[in-house]
Amino acid sequence: MGMVKAFFKLSPYNVISRYGWATVSSRLGRDLDFLDDVDHASQFAGDAMRLMAQYRVPPTPQNFAVWYCFVSGRDPGLCKTLDLLIAKGERFTDFQNAAIFERFFGYLKEAATVEETGETMSRILTRVDTLVRRTSTKTENYQNALSGNTVSLSENGSSNDLEDVAKLIADETQKILSEHKLLQRRLEESGRQIDDLQRHLHAVQKESRTDGLTGIANRKKFDVMLRQQLNIAREDKRALCLILADIDHFKKVNDAHGHQMGDQVLKFVALALVSAVDDKDFVARYGGEEFALLLPDKSLRDGVKIAEQIRFSVGRRRLQKRKTGEPIGPVTVSLGVALYQPNEPLSRFFKRADDCLYQAKQRGRNKVVSETQLDSAAA
Repeated sequence: MGMVKAFFKLSPYNVISRYGWATVSSRLGRDLDFLDDVDHASQFAGDAMRLMAQYRVPPTPQNFAVWYCFVSGRDPGLCKTLDLLIAKGERFTDFQNAAIFERFFGYLKEAATVEETGETMSRILTRVDTLVRRTSTKTENYQNALSGNTVSLSENGSSNDLEDVAKLIADETQKILSEHKLLQRRLEESGRQIDDLQRHLHAVQKESRTDGLTGIANRKKFDVMLRQQLNIAREDKRALCLILADIDHFKKVNDAHGHQMGDQVLKFVALALVSAVDDKDFVARYGGEEFALLLPDKSLRDGVKIAEQIRFSVGRRRLQKRKTGEPIGPVTVSLGVALYQPNEPLSRFFKRADDCLYQAKQRGRNKVVSETQLDSAAA
């Protein structure tokens, strides 16, 4: 939270008056959990604001979170994305800024939904508990009244007393039946509300982990799966292969044929990736035109074989526009393949695959480079 306060002292923009301290602190201080000391936070905040001004990025809390993480180097994936956009001279439009925030901080939406759902379910269960307790109390009172009147009837058993007790029992029975019916309706209503909340939560979780364009997993889901598979590989001493893939010259496709055709190319490549693996494997769109594949229990040779199959499957197709038949030119992919080494850090494993992908592009694209070839090149 100190970082956020330091930011507002340094910022040339009066963001507090525009958004309110509660909004900013809840979006940044609580959810993003910045832990930099005051000196570093001040420097990062100042650098972030200067860059935002330079590239005409509006000083919203979401945009500031993105650029603060960029200058602090907190997220390598985010740094790479912004570096590429800057190098290409891309404009940071409102749509672009929102897409970047959603990609790297979209988990906040899910976290907020989980918290809100939990609070709502807690209120529902509290209401149900109150109803149950109230009905239980009235049932106990009814039993006491019934027992007391039965004793009274046995001691003074006149016909008038019998009629009075019978009427009293009938009235009390009707009341308790009404209470139980009310409880049943409230329980059914609460059950439906909880079911709706669970469905909503499931939908949000699925949406937050799925790439909206291709239908495969997104980067957030990939990060979770990568850690899970690494833990399994470490504990059970099992093989784990990682493939990183990138569509070659994808920007040219967008520039020449438009973003709609670019979207179709992304879907086509995603389908080729999914078709090349089995049910145990995991495919994700890592970002932009980049994809990642996790292959549990597969050797480096298996990984290279699958990568070559993907490269051939994508490269042999000649895509064209459906309406006009106009060819869009060859679509190819470059791929890097690495095998997890026992007890190595996650970052080193991922970097080795990324270095292989980089070498594949440097060697002319439309190629597969494995870590053994990377070692030979380095030597």
